Amino acid sequence: MNSYTVGAITVNGTTISQIVTSSLDPRIETFMNRAGGSPDVTFAAGSNIIPIASITSNALKAVMDLMGFGVLAVGTTVDLYSSKLAHGASRAAGSSHVKLTINDGLIVPRVYQAQQGQEATAQFDVIATYDGSNLPFTYGVAALPGSSLQATQKFTLGPVKIGSLFEAQSATINTGITEYVQGHSGEPYARLAAMQDRQVDFVISTFDLAMINTIGVEGGAISSPTVWFRKKDASEVANVADGTNEHISMVIPTAMGIPGAVNSPQSGESTFEFTMTAIDDGTNAPVTLDTTAVIA
Repeated sequence: MNSYTVGAITVNGTTISQIVTSSLDPRIETFMNRAGGSPDVTFAAGSNIIPIASITSNALKAVMDLMGFGVLAVGTTVDLYSSKLAHGASRAAGSSHVKLTINDGLIVPRVYQAQQGQEATAQFDVIATYDGSNLPFTYGVAALPGSSLQATQKFTLGPVKIGSLFEAQSATINTGITEYVQGHSGEPYARLAAMQDRQVDFVISTFDLAMINTIGVEGGAISSPTVWFRKKDASEVANVADGTNEHISMVIPTAMGIPGAVNSPQSGESTFEFTMTAIDDGTNAPVTLDTTAVIA
């Protein structure tokens, strides 16, 4: 019996070993026709194929160092590995693992998120296009990339700073990227994939209802708020010290704060949720990312 489980991925030669989930959907659109009043399909053909790989990883720094809050071209390849299981053992040896290869396309970060007591994750997509020679993705068998069975980093929720630090319960950062994907001349494959628009939203929840006053009941401008993901110390309950430059910070030079719901359930804590939308001020990038930051 042949059976497989999630493996590592490589992005332009960089191995990301800590994969939570991965998928590759060929997204084949079809022509299905009937003729002469027949109830059954008498002609079937593919019309378009624009595959998308979706990956969730808890190797937050590795992902953010690669793509941050922008898009990234598939410069060499993106390889998605499925590790073959070995009957009576664990993983198979040698070149027996499945590798799906994307040779051309666009890598799009979607969401970075963390909640209190949980590990932070990054979710990104790879839109496969046609380079004129290779199919949008190909199947092969191969050995797993070196060190792909090693986990080397872990992050969780950190504080948020608006003037001063306050306690957060969750942070979800949506990059808000929409993409333009198009082919030509009747080809079934896309030849172009590019970023069309971007709206980066930081959605924060907190038990600190005083933040309603900080954000304002009608919202408004916020100057340089900062959101952190806190690094976990390996083999320790404690986190890496705040003053050690191994945490991840995201500063929004110009932001609009938008208040959301205040929820007060029976037998539970009241929560306040608000959104900070990054604004292009003409000078700074919408978000300043630092993956070697202190918390202060």
